[in-house]
Amino acid sequence: MTRRICLMLALCALLVLGASAAGAQATGYVSPQAALYAFYNAISLHDTLSAWQLWYAAPSSYDAFRAGYANTQYVLPYFGTPAAGAPGTMLVPAVLVSVQTDNTVQAYIGCYTTINPGAGWLIQSGSFRQFAAVTPDAATVSVLLSIFLFLRHQVAMFFRLEHSCLLHVQ
Repeated sequence: MTRRICLMLALCALLVLGASAAGAQATGYVSPQAALYAFYNAISLHDTLSAWQLWYAAPSSYDAFRAGYANTQYVLPYFGTPAAGAPGTMLVPAVLVSVQTDNTVQAYIGCYTTINPGAGWLIQSGSFRQFAAVTPDAATVSVLLSIFLFLRHQVAMFFRLEHSCLLHVQ
């Protein structure tokens, strides 16, 4: 009996340690926006490991990712209406207002591509540009998100770029 308990505890320990050592990917979310809100909630809580795990394929090493958010106090995300992208993906326009640890503000506009590989939505990629060093008001955010979707649709029809974000950050 004691031997069985010890074996079960050892097996559980191996499973837990193996999963954490491998950096298991987070379970996906029920919607693209839910995955993105979870991402920015983790960033604002300084839980960069949970945020990093919300990427379908991490954009960088964990250390580089964590360093990229080292001066971020919190982020206020605003998401527009998702639009279909390539099969299994959704494009989500966003305005991001980032408050740094020195209380300066950086505002960005861009687009996330989210993917549902079968277990829920995760982040596939993002493309953003800074547009202000102040917090935009609600009306500005609303107009930006509306214009972004309209322009993306018009550009996509003109250039037949149906599965890409409007902005491309190099």
